[in-house]
Amino acid sequence: MSMSSTIASPRGLVWPVWKGSTQSAKPCSRIDRKAAARLFHRARDLDKRTHQPGRHGGIVGHAALQVLHCLIFDFLNFRTGRLDPGYDAIAAKANLARSTIAVALKKLADLGILSWERRCSPSTDEVGRFQLRQETNAYTLHPESRWAGMEARNEASPVPTPHPDAIGFPA
Repeated sequence: MSMSSTIASPRGLVWPVWKGSTQSAKPCSRIDRKAAARLFHRARDLDKRTHQPGRHGGIVGHAALQVLHCLIFDFLNFRTGRLDPGYDAIAAKANLARSTIAVALKKLADLGILSWERRCSPSTDEVGRFQLRQETNAYTLHPESRWAGMEARNEASPVPTPHPDAIGFPA
Protein backbone atom coordinates (compact mmCIF):
# COMPACT_ATOMS: atom_id res chain seq x y z
CA MET A 1 0.00 0.00 0.00
CA SER A 2 1.51 3.31 -1.02
CA MET A 3 1.44 6.47 1.05
CA SER A 4 -0.67 8.31 -1.55
CA SER A 5 -3.54 5.84 -1.20
CA THR A 6 -3.66 6.56 2.50
CA ILE A 7 -4.18 10.29 1.89
CA ALA A 8 -6.54 9.87 -1.09
CA SER A 9 -9.41 11.51 0.76
CA PRO A 10 -10.07 15.15 -0.16
CA ARG A 11 -10.21 15.95 3.56
CA GLY A 12 -7.04 14.05 4.39
CA LEU A 13 -6.75 12.07 7.58
CA VAL A 14 -9.45 12.85 10.09
CA TRP A 15 -8.75 12.65 13.83
CA PRO A 16 -11.79 14.17 15.57
CA VAL A 17 -10.36 13.99 19.10
CA TRP A 18 -8.79 16.48 21.47
CA LYS A 19 -5.04 16.68 21.74
CA GLY A 20 -3.84 14.62 24.66
CA SER A 21 -6.65 12.05 24.46
CA THR A 22 -5.69 8.54 25.44
CA GLN A 23 -7.04 5.11 24.66
CA SER A 24 -5.73 3.55 27.86
CA ALA A 25 -8.07 3.03 30.77
CA LYS A 26 -7.31 5.28 33.71
CA PRO A 27 -7.27 3.49 37.05
CA CYS A 28 -9.99 4.91 39.28
CA SER A 29 -9.11 5.98 42.80
CA ARG A 30 -11.83 4.94 45.22
CA ILE A 31 -13.16 7.40 47.75
CA ASP A 32 -15.81 6.71 50.38
CA ARG A 33 -18.98 8.74 50.80
CA LYS A 34 -17.86 10.57 53.94
CA ALA A 35 -14.53 11.61 52.41
CA ALA A 36 -16.27 12.80 49.25
CA ALA A 37 -18.80 14.80 51.26
CA ARG A 38 -15.94 16.24 53.31
CA LEU A 39 -14.20 17.36 50.08
CA PHE A 40 -17.33 19.16 48.96
CA HIS A 41 -17.76 20.90 52.32
CA ARG A 42 -14.08 21.93 52.33
CA ALA A 43 -14.52 23.43 48.86
CA ARG A 44 -17.58 25.32 50.09
CA ASP A 45 -15.62 26.53 53.13
CA LEU A 46 -12.78 27.65 50.84
CA ASP A 47 -15.28 29.64 48.79
CA LYS A 48 -16.75 31.26 51.92
CA ARG A 49 -13.32 32.03 53.37
CA THR A 50 -12.10 33.73 50.19
CA HIS A 51 -15.26 35.81 49.72
CA GLN A 52 -14.50 39.47 49.13
CA PRO A 53 -16.98 42.22 50.05
CA GLY A 54 -18.88 43.49 47.04
CA ARG A 55 -18.14 40.34 45.02
CA HIS A 56 -20.35 37.35 44.32
CA GLY A 57 -18.80 34.31 45.98
CA GLY A 58 -15.17 33.39 46.58
CA ILE A 59 -12.45 31.86 44.42
CA VAL A 60 -14.42 28.67 43.77
CA GLY A 61 -17.67 30.30 42.67
CA HIS A 62 -21.28 29.22 42.73
CA ALA A 63 -21.31 27.38 39.39
CA ALA A 64 -18.12 25.44 40.18
CA LEU A 65 -19.55 24.42 43.58
CA GLN A 66 -22.75 23.31 41.90
CA VAL A 67 -20.79 21.24 39.36
CA LEU A 68 -18.63 19.73 42.12
CA HIS A 69 -21.74 18.85 44.11
CA CYS A 70 -23.25 17.22 41.03
CA LEU A 71 -20.08 15.24 40.29
CA ILE A 72 -19.70 13.97 43.85
CA PHE A 73 -23.29 13.26 44.80
CA ASP A 74 -24.84 12.34 41.43
CA PHE A 75 -22.12 10.72 39.33
CA LEU A 76 -19.32 9.38 41.55
CA ASN A 77 -19.44 5.59 41.88
CA PHE A 78 -18.20 5.08 45.43
CA ARG A 79 -17.69 1.34 44.96
CA THR A 80 -15.41 1.61 41.91
CA GLY A 81 -14.26 5.25 42.05
CA ARG A 82 -15.41 5.80 38.48
CA LEU A 83 -16.34 9.40 37.63
CA ASP A 84 -16.86 10.01 33.92
CA PRO A 85 -20.07 11.86 33.03
CA GLY A 86 -20.36 13.86 29.82
CA TYR A 87 -20.85 17.62 29.72
CA ASP A 88 -24.50 17.23 28.70
CA ALA A 89 -25.24 14.93 31.63
CA ILE A 90 -23.56 17.33 34.07
CA ALA A 91 -25.45 20.26 32.55
CA ALA A 92 -28.78 18.46 32.89
CA LYS A 93 -28.17 17.47 36.55
CA ALA A 94 -26.69 20.82 37.61
CA ASN A 95 -29.25 22.82 35.60
CA LEU A 96 -26.50 24.91 34.01
CA ALA A 97 -25.51 25.66 30.42
CA ARG A 98 -22.90 23.45 28.75
CA SER A 99 -20.54 26.42 28.41
CA THR A 100 -20.89 27.14 32.15
CA ILE A 101 -19.95 23.52 32.86
CA ALA A 102 -16.75 23.94 30.84
CA VAL A 103 -15.80 27.14 32.69
CA ALA A 104 -16.62 25.60 36.10
CA LEU A 105 -14.58 22.46 35.41
CA LYS A 106 -11.64 24.60 34.28
CA LYS A 107 -11.87 26.60 37.52
CA LEU A 108 -11.97 23.41 39.62
CA ALA A 109 -8.93 22.10 37.75
CA ASP A 110 -7.05 25.39 38.19
CA LEU A 111 -7.70 25.22 41.94
CA GLY A 112 -6.42 21.63 42.04
CA ILE A 113 -9.73 20.23 43.28
CA LEU A 114 -10.03 17.86 40.35
CA SER A 115 -8.32 16.87 37.13
CA TRP A 116 -9.39 14.90 34.11
CA GLU A 117 -8.05 12.73 31.38
CA ARG A 118 -9.52 12.90 27.89
CA ARG A 119 -10.42 9.51 26.53
CA CYS A 120 -10.99 8.23 23.02
CA SER A 121 -11.68 4.90 21.39
CA PRO A 122 -10.79 3.46 17.98
CA SER A 123 -13.54 3.22 15.37
CA THR A 124 -14.05 3.45 11.61
CA ASP A 125 -15.83 6.09 9.56
CA GLU A 126 -18.49 5.47 6.91
CA VAL A 127 -15.81 4.61 4.30
CA GLY A 128 -14.09 2.15 6.63
CA ARG A 129 -11.08 4.29 7.51
CA PHE A 130 -9.60 4.11 10.98
CA GLN A 131 -10.33 7.06 13.24
CA LEU A 132 -10.46 7.86 16.92
CA ARG A 133 -13.79 8.79 18.51
CA GLN A 134 -13.85 11.16 21.48
CA GLU A 135 -15.45 9.77 24.64
CA THR A 136 -16.22 11.35 27.99
CA ASN A 137 -13.49 12.56 30.30
CA ALA A 138 -12.38 10.54 33.31
CA TYR A 139 -12.32 12.85 36.35
CA THR A 140 -10.23 12.47 39.50
CA LEU A 141 -10.93 14.24 42.79
CA HIS A 142 -7.81 15.38 44.62
CA PRO A 143 -7.21 15.55 48.37
CA GLU A 144 -7.38 18.90 50.09
CA SER A 145 -3.58 19.03 50.44
CA ARG A 146 -3.24 19.52 46.64
CA TRP A 147 -5.69 22.41 46.38
CA ALA A 148 -4.54 25.92 45.55
CA GLY A 149 -5.69 28.36 48.20
CA MET A 150 -5.24 25.96 51.08
CA GLU A 151 -1.89 27.57 51.85
CA ALA A 152 -3.75 30.79 52.62
CA ARG A 153 -5.74 28.93 55.26
CA ASN A 154 -2.59 27.72 57.01
CA GLU A 155 -0.98 31.17 56.92
CA ALA A 156 -4.11 33.06 57.98
CA SER A 157 -4.75 31.04 61.12
CA PRO A 158 -1.43 30.02 62.63
CA VAL A 159 -1.47 27.93 65.77
CA PRO A 160 -0.91 30.33 68.69
CA THR A 161 2.10 29.52 70.83
CA PRO A 162 1.55 29.77 74.56
CA HIS A 163 3.47 32.26 76.63
CA PRO A 164 6.44 30.62 78.43
CA ASP A 165 4.94 31.55 81.83
CA ALA A 166 1.74 29.69 80.94
CA ILE A 167 3.49 26.35 80.41
CA GLY A 168 3.34 23.93 83.31
CA PHE A 169 2.08 24.82 86.74
CA PRO A 170 2.22 28.46 87.77
CA ALA A 171 4.31 29.29 90.82
